[in-house]
Amino acid sequence: MFQIRPIKEDDIGPMSQLYGEVFCENPLYGFIFQFKDDRDKTVEALTWLFSRRLQLLMRTNNPMFVAEEDGVFVGGIGCILRERRYSMIDMLAVGLLLWPFRYGFASVFRALDLDKKVEECSLQILPDSEGEIVMVAVNSSRHRQGIGRKLLSHALNDDRIKNLSLTLSTQKLMNISFYENVGGFGETRETELFGIQSWSMCRRKPTQQ
Repeated sequence: MFQIRPIKEDDIGPMSQLYGEVFCENPLYGFIFQFKDDRDKTVEALTWLFSRRLQLLMRTNNPMFVAEEDGVFVGGIGCILRERRYSMIDMLAVGLLLWPFRYGFASVFRALDLDKKVEECSLQILPDSEGEIVMVAVNSSRHRQGIGRKLLSHALNDDRIKNLSLTLSTQKLMNISFYENVGGFGETRETELFGIQSWSMCRRKPTQQ
């Protein structure tokens, strides 16, 4: 039986690998790195990127949880709180500024442009959002076993998150009903990001619902 707990520093390596494997199937990340059909290169780049993202979340004390079973990581979820957005100093500290020298400046500009557009879409439906649910992932071999449901429920019941207004985005149409039913998200807005369909959703504060 898997358990859900806060991430630890020793988890960053294996969790980065899990995220690389899961998100290489996401077309938005394919747009960023554009390695065409070279899956191994995409996974390697994403593993590097998510290692830095996990370090950023930990450095800024943002909530991040992992699902683990018998020493194997099977999923994860995080939340970036508006009051704890990371700075350029934080990015420098985790080595993220090495990105253009590893994967080219063009991929950095695509990522920055993409982040800006995703945030704009989210703020259109919830301008006073206090946080964003991010990095929701489950090992592909463990789908439909309740891991994603428990990860989302665990995160949304965390004391730092449960009373906040939240947004998220997904590139899978099938995920919309999951976030509606499990997390109480709604007010879905569809948009197209560089030719890729994406959906933004929000969950208002409990007193506003």
